[in-house]
Order: sequence, then structure tokens, then C-alpha cells
Amino acid sequence: VSSNPILEVSPNYIFNTTPHDKKTTVGNFTTISAGNDGLISINMALIPQDQVGNLVFYCPACTVTIIPSSSGYLSAGSNITSTVDIQVPAGQPPGNYWSYINVSSTNAGEKYVLMNISVPPNNSWTIFPEDFGTVIALPNTNGTIGFINVTNTGNLKLSFETYRSNDNGVLRVENITYPYLFELERQVRKDLYVSWVSPIDVSQQIWNATVTVIEVSSGFPISKTVNITLDTRDIPPIINNVSINPLQFEYGYENVSIQANVTDNIA
Repeated sequence: VSSNPILEVSPNYIFNTTPHDKKTTVGNFTTISAGNDGLISINMALIPQDQVGNLVFYCPACTVTIIPSSSGYLSAGSNITSTVDIQVPAGQPPGNYWSYINVSSTNAGEKYVLMNISVPPNNSWTIFPEDFGTVIALPNTNGTIGFINVTNTGNLKLSFETYRSNDNGVLRVENITYPYLFELERQVRKDLYVSWVSPIDVSQQIWNATVTVIEVSSGFPISKTVNITLDTRDIPPIINNVSINPLQFEYGYENVSIQANVTDNIA
């Protein structure tokens, strides 16, 4: 009876949906020593093929882990099961990707396991902060409120619209008064500059204003809101650095010099 080592794999196809920015188990396959002699120096590795959708070329940052990925010897009738995991990087474009896993031995040739993964589309995004608190916006003044950080955390290019509401025309986003439109590539952040301009005749009250950012490219608009409390009430003049000389004097016989810095937002 002659030596006849035989290498088999089961199954020869594995598939799973693998979201971006996440580690996912694609599946398992079993390497079988099906002959009457053991298998020597078993190794498992991806085969790079420069073809459309090949995982090695079209997702170079994807990390595929096969555990175990090698065995020095597998006796006749024995088998080992390997688990295939993949770490898909953040922002990887959605699509179907594939690669062959080559299972080889030095004395029984090789077999192939076809691995397919599907990266689903993701249009997630974040906004920060969600509240700027109270802003003192006196009549006849202007100033900076801060930046709204809008970050595309998904794997699709997104389009946004920005609106102001309940601000009596005081708020500015990117220094414009009409809706502001912009786009963000995947995994990119934009800082929206927010300021205020209070005219001299502004209505003096407290405004519970909002800046609303709406993602409109996915077909299902998603909005997120930043709250800003605007206080446009006027205040009395501010008096600083008061100097009175002399502080002690005789009434009707001495002069007193009083100096101060008096400022006001109007006049």
C-alpha cells in the first residue's frame, strides 16, 4: 500500500456582511487530511490577484486574520478548523470584495477557499457641540460664538444643508444669512463658524435660537440641532477705572476731580 496523502477543505466558500470600522468573523473552514498518510507543512494565506474587487488590491488596509493559519503535520483522518476574521477600516467604500485563501501542503498540493465579503453603505455623521449655552449679544455689537464640528463618520460622500431659526436674524453660519450648503467626503470633518450680528434696533429679549444641520444626500434626511440662547437685551453703560481726587475736601472751598472710563454699546 503506497503513501497517498490527500488534502481537502470544507466548505470551499465563505461569505459575510462586514461593516466598515469593525472586526467581523467571515466564517470557518476545515482542512482535512483525507488520505492514508499525513499532510506536511500546511499553510493558509490570501492570494493577491489584481482584478476588480480583489480584497488585497481594493481594500489594502483590510486586515485578514486566519487562526490557525499553519500546521506542521496533520495525521491521516485528522482535521483542523480555521476561523477567518477581517478588520475593515473606517471609510472603506461600500461594495463586494473577494479573495481566494490558498490552503497548501508540501506533499499533497493545494486547495482554495473563496472568501466574499460585503461592506454595506453607512451614512453616519456626528455634530459637536449640541449646545453653546447663553451668548450675550448686545444691541449694536457682533462677535464669535464658536465652531460646530460636523464629521462624516461613514463610508459615503454626504451633502448637508444648514439653517438658523428663532434668532431674529442675529445668527450667522459661515458669515452668511441664507441656508448654507456643503459636502463632506467620507471620514472628513468640517468646522462651521458661528457668529452673531445685533443691529442697534434689535428686539431686546432672550431668543432660544437653533442651528439645524440636515444630511440630505441619502434620500432619508436626518437632522441634528445645536441650541444657542441669545440675550439681546441692552445693559447700562459700564464704568471702570474710577479716580476721585481728593477724597477729603471742604465743601464750597475746594475742587474735586473725577475721572472714569465709561463705555456703552450704543452711545
